[in-house]
This record gives sequence, C-alpha cells and structure tokens, in this order.
Amino acid sequence: MRGCFSVALCSELTYHAFTDRLEAFTSLQSLASAPRLAPGDYGEVARLIKKTVAMDSNVAVIGAAIDATAALAKGLRRDFRGEARMLTPHLLDKFKDKTTNVIRAIHAALTAFHDHCYALLGAMRSDACMVRYAMCSDARRFILTPDRRR
Repeated sequence: MRGCFSVALCSELTYHAFTDRLEAFTSLQSLASAPRLAPGDYGEVARLIKKTVAMDSNVAVIGAAIDATAALAKGLRRDFRGEARMLTPHLLDKFKDKTTNVIRAIHAALTAFHDHCYALLGAMRSDACMVRYAMCSDARRFILTPDRRR
C-alpha cells in the first residue's frame, strides 16, 4: 500500500484546479480505505491535508481531504497517532464553518482518531462555542460507545 502514495499523488493534491484536487483526495481516500495500511512516513500526506483544511476555500475539497484523513486513521491505526495529533487542532478549527458536508467529515475523522489513534477528550479547551459544543457531542458519543482502539 505504501508504494501507492507516490510523488505524483502528492503533487496532484496541490493542483490549482479544484476539480483536480478533489479527484486526488478522492483517489487518496479510496487507496487508504484498505483494512490495514503498511506503516511508514505519511507525514507529507498529512501536511498536505493540513494545508488544504486550513487554507482551501472549496468545501468539497476540504470535505474530501478530511474523509481521506479518516480513512488513513482507520488504516494506519496507532501508526497515524502523530499525524492525527497534528491535524486535530485544524479540524477543530473547521467546526466554525457551518457547512454540513465538512462538519460530517470532521465528526467521522475525529471518531476514527478516537477509535484507532488516541483519546480526544483533552481537546475540549477551545474558546469557540461551536467547537466546544461539537466536541461535547463527540465526547458523549465516545463515552457511550465501547473503546475500540487497536
């Protein structure tokens, strides 16, 4: 699986046309949807996802990038812990956006982080009410469901 994340795919994630970026993140998600991914250095992919989430203006591209993050977290499990910790503040910051597609993707990614990477309950120290509200709803769901970390 690691060989699929080539330099070409990383360069596609930075294209100027949003349709190309959307297609690249969709293909990244399909590649990362394997049940178990080979451990390796996924830092460059995570940095590109972070840059997209923080700076892109197209909500479809942001949603696809966050969906790819969730797929990477599920496939890499504990090996994605460092990247998940790096991405969490940027995902929490995106709760300020009120786009349903992005909010749904963030909830899915945070659930994947909690289930497979690390516990997120310490991330509720934000100043924004929407972030605290969303994290409280996620925390409630995390508390009510059994621990599925592997």
